[in-house]
Amino acid sequence: MKKLSLCFLNFVLAASAFAQTYQQVYVVPGNRPFVNPYAGLAIVGKVAYSSTQYGGVYSATPGALADHRSQCSTNQACFSYASLTPNGLGQLFGVTPLPLNSQGLAAGEVFMVDTTKSGWPATALYQFTGGADGGIGPGATEANLIFDAAGNLWGTTYTGGNFGCPYGNQTVYCGVVFELVNNGNGTWTEQVIHAFSGPDGWGPVAALTLYQGNFYGTTEFGGDLNCSYDPGEGCGTLFELTPNQKGGWTETILHNFEGGVSDGAQPLAGVTIDAQGDIFGTTGYAANLGNDPGGSVYELSAGGVYSLLQSDVGVPEGALVFDKQGNLWGTSSQGGLGFGTVFELVKGVTFQVLHNFTGGDVPPDGAFPAGALAIDGNGNLWGTTPKGGYKCGCGTFFEVKP
Repeated sequence: MKKLSLCFLNFVLAASAFAQTYQQVYVVPGNRPFVNPYAGLAIVGKVAYSSTQYGGVYSATPGALADHRSQCSTNQACFSYASLTPNGLGQLFGVTPLPLNSQGLAAGEVFMVDTTKSGWPATALYQFTGGADGGIGPGATEANLIFDAAGNLWGTTYTGGNFGCPYGNQTVYCGVVFELVNNGNGTWTEQVIHAFSGPDGWGPVAALTLYQGNFYGTTEFGGDLNCSYDPGEGCGTLFELTPNQKGGWTETILHNFEGGVSDGAQPLAGVTIDAQGDIFGTTGYAANLGNDPGGSVYELSAGGVYSLLQSDVGVPEGALVFDKQGNLWGTSSQGGLGFGTVFELVKGVTFQVLHNFTGGDVPPDGAFPAGALAIDGNGNLWGTTPKGGYKCGCGTFFEVKP
């Protein structure tokens, strides 16, 4: 996980070379903890919310030169790289690698921030132990939570579980998929849905996607442990979880990434699914072994056919999103000039880069976008960069109008 510098959010309106479609709204010149928005945005009506690396939660009205900031009651409770998940009632849900467990490891917790109360207090809903129940893990908190139809929260943990997986010269826990059941009285109960073991994937760094009652996701490692990019640890998987007749869930591997020029390796983002059941996603590395990092954009059709749509796009860390015209949009943290890009895949076919970030001061520009883009009610896309901008290089907030 990147170590970022300290700053304070302040609105500065700036236009880029793509002023008709790309506009930078924040530049960051100041102070802790409202700094370095590594996470993407959650948009509720006309308000965008995000968490920051150092424990701040902020909101802003897109297009307006005003914002509201709140430091959580406990700095640890909002330390997060993952996007917040709103419930529509003024509460925001997130994950953090803090506090540490009894062994001093970053086991993490699920928290809630209540924006309807003064000071936006943060409450811990569940604290992981780092054992069989899962552990967020240091530097692996990009996986935001999602709600199911019953109001329960679902997510992944990068470590924990019942099985050990190879990582360099050590063995680590492989991670889990979990459900946090809303008991209706202010309490929540965690249950492990699936514990990864290695050949079925390990290290799920991204959020789940719910489609027609099934859950879809990716693991950074595991699968084919003899793949070309990372032999021994595996190049990652695309998986599906379906309910079974025993009341549990069955995992199916839809694709093992191999790391070659026609595939890709180590997906860092979740997937996006269209109305026909076609799955779209990205890999972080290895579509082109001679040009690392060379992440890719891929499609797995509803019929199970895997296609590489674009290679060498940098390192996409946020999931792709559809605009109202059916085009796919995403960000890459290391593509373009080396500072990342905003890109579009028109109708799933034509790839084009909308903006190359420069991290410069004149005009101020962002760097290394990591969170997924969010779409508002007008069809405009909003995103963040944790670096770049103005003076201290502490991040930006931008808008894309398709």
